[in-house]
Amino acid sequence: MPCPPIAPSDGADLVKASMVSLHKSVTEDWVGAFVHDSFLSWIARNSTKPNREGDYENIVIHAKPQWSTEHWEDDPESVAELTLDELWRVTKLPAQSPAYKKSHRWKFVLAKEPDNQECFFDPDSNIGACGDWANGSRVGHFIEFSGCFFDSVFFIM
Repeated sequence: MPCPPIAPSDGADLVKASMVSLHKSVTEDWVGAFVHDSFLSWIARNSTKPNREGDYENIVIHAKPQWSTEHWEDDPESVAELTLDELWRVTKLPAQSPAYKKSHRWKFVLAKEPDNQECFFDPDSNIGACGDWANGSRVGHFIEFSGCFFDSVFFIM
């Protein structure tokens, strides 16, 4: 059965992301965390991913869209410092001086109003699309819903 027809995008929220490299591991208690009661939204210990052995603990920090929009033009160095300070505050982990820190403006990261569809397919033109943007802006959604796209293409063959 084909997926719903292709619909126009409603846009995306802005996100400021920071990457910090630390000399020592921060914790073994978690690898990623959704953050509440903060301007941060997500913290991930990138060093815990498979085949990421090294001398540093690498952490990715995402700010919430509202804060990111308000601070969009801020100097990247100050954003990296603010997000790192907030990391220490919300996790209550002992602060470390980073070996490296950098902030990045991530312009098209979170769909403002995801269409909540697994994929899009137009059987008249045989064009389809699927992605994390279609149903919640997480990479796992892309993996989960790519089967819908396959089913749609297979259905017309």
